[in-house]
Amino acid sequence: LTGSRYPWARHVAGLFERDYFDAARRASVLLAAADQNTIDRTAQNSNGRLPADRVNHFPTAVDTRVFRCLPRRDARRALGLDGDSVVIISTGRISTPKGWRLVLESFRLLAARHEDVRLIFVGDGEDRQLLADQIAASALVGKVSVTGFQPPEVVALYLNAGDVFVLASEREGWSTSLLEALACGMSVVCTDVSSARELIREGMNGFVLKSR
Repeated sequence: LTGSRYPWARHVAGLFERDYFDAARRASVLLAAADQNTIDRTAQNSNGRLPADRVNHFPTAVDTRVFRCLPRRDARRALGLDGDSVVIISTGRISTPKGWRLVLESFRLLAARHEDVRLIFVGDGEDRQLLADQIAASALVGKVSVTGFQPPEVVALYLNAGDVFVLASEREGWSTSLLEALACGMSVVCTDVSSARELIREGMNGFVLKSR
């Protein structure tokens, strides 16, 4: 809750955490969509109320009937995208913890050196207007676009249309967006969040940033 989109929720994060660990201690089975490091860190934060060996590693799954490899040119044609541009895709909620500012600033530096690049944010969220304002302030209108909320089948089309998927979250569980991108065969550049080092093989299917 400390990273919630709702300001009021941040004020009750301490109370929630206390009740959460008390409830978890009484549960018969605990499943965590996170890597082992995150499970261990959560157990440490519980001050002994939640032993790590009681938590079962339970990764997120995605529907590979929807999120699967398609020919890039076909996906671009379906979305009306330029067939030759380098297209960078970021999916998910547009909010501060998801790191859109880092994505946009990184793209601004890239676009200053390479003409034929484009960034597409696929999703919506409470920071959408802030993102739009920053796109305009950075003189990136026409190079950066925001699709708004899209159904899974359209998200999969965008992933297949892209050259690189970027995820810049400050924190994640076992990232659904990352799994969806990998299921569509995308190369990934990702911050060092939970699940990143288990899903990404450095230099093979992507790269994990050592710092922001």
